[in-house]
Amino acid sequence: MSLPTQHSDLIRLRCDQLGRICLGLNRCWFVVITLLLLSFAPFPASAIDREDVSLLILQLNASTRSERVQAERQLIDLGEEILPLIKQFRETNPELDFQLQTLKRKIQAETAASSLEGTMISLPSATPVKLREAVQQIRAQSEIDVSVAPSVEEVIVQVKDEKQSFWSAVDSLSKSGDLGWFHEDHSLLFSPRALLKHGATDYPTCFRVAAVHHLPRQFFRGRNRDTLSNIGFRIDVEPHIEPFFIKIHDQDFRLTSSNQEELLPFNPDAKRVVERSSNPWFEFSISFLNDDPITSELVDVAGKGQLFCSARQQLLRRSLNSQSEIVEPMQGFSVQEKNDSLVVDMTLLMDEGIQQLDSHQLALLHRNVWLVSEDQQRVKPIRKEVLRIEGLKHSLQFTFPKPESDLEQTDFQYLYPEFLTTTPFEFSVKGIEYRRR
Repeated sequence: MSLPTQHSDLIRLRCDQLGRICLGLNRCWFVVITLLLLSFAPFPASAIDREDVSLLILQLNASTRSERVQAERQLIDLGEEILPLIKQFRETNPELDFQLQTLKRKIQAETAASSLEGTMISLPSATPVKLREAVQQIRAQSEIDVSVAPSVEEVIVQVKDEKQSFWSAVDSLSKSGDLGWFHEDHSLLFSPRALLKHGATDYPTCFRVAAVHHLPRQFFRGRNRDTLSNIGFRIDVEPHIEPFFIKIHDQDFRLTSSNQEELLPFNPDAKRVVERSSNPWFEFSISFLNDDPITSELVDVAGKGQLFCSARQQLLRRSLNSQSEIVEPMQGFSVQEKNDSLVVDMTLLMDEGIQQLDSHQLALLHRNVWLVSEDQQRVKPIRKEVLRIEGLKHSLQFTFPKPESDLEQTDFQYLYPEFLTTTPFEFSVKGIEYRRR
């Protein structure tokens, strides 16, 4: 009988414990019981029970380093499903608290990293399909909210490659159907009114990088304007990811063209933190200075940076007049009615990834909050304030215009950022568009 390699250590642990229990038994009976245990106890990772996980957690305090490392690796492989059990152990076993904090951070880091690897989409490349059908396949494979305006649902599209990244698939459909798309509110919409079309040429993991080459009309005194090349960038992230800001260093960017050597940025020492605006993407520009004008239409650019984001969001919902028990990560919730406004006070236990942020960046986390009426209309707050921060606990206050609908029919909704992480990205855009201002 063969068992999965990843469970061999768990099997060995069970056998050791069984051996200790059976010290007084006949050796033959021990062998029989062990064989029965191995024959009938299934060990798929997704179905390992609480007892199995508990044994591995206790092994984190084993006497030998090899046992501790093996237990930690197996627990990390089990993933985020064991996080609630880790929390319970932290509350009941202070001796393991440090190991469990470290384990939790490693599980969260690996979960975030896997979420940022990028979604792959399979679409039939040999057969033309209706745009509506292609979008249905994207939604089914990615669970990303992609929709089509009714007027273009029947447009016939065809992709070039059968398997490609999410953003590559979006741009392929856009190009095939000669349609633009909107990226907003964690969703995408193909529409004839959208101006954004197939402008990107690079799709690193979960990113879409578009760049355009501009020549400014004038530069500072004594310089030829044609010797300054300005590259504008737009970086989109998959809609299930919540981007907060990116860090870039100008010296990490390079520009090349068919008639020039590799060019360095005009201000290589510049370091910047670029926050996203009300739109779910980032826009910035880098200037390059060269001795001779760029005459070629073929311009390539490469760069890299770091993204700070939430790899996933959890939708917290609560009726404004609900009297039900408050559950984590929410720690407190209250509503005050005023003459012309509604004030919601909420306390949240935040993800441990916030420890990487400064006070200004912490405020960026609380951007996705609404009141939702019975007709599903969203009302954004007119004021947001972080009242107090105590460790991971955030006390927040949101002021909304007083809703017209009954409070019993109005929900408070907050997108809670999970698996906060920083991830590096690199890209190399070939043959970007050339525009003279």
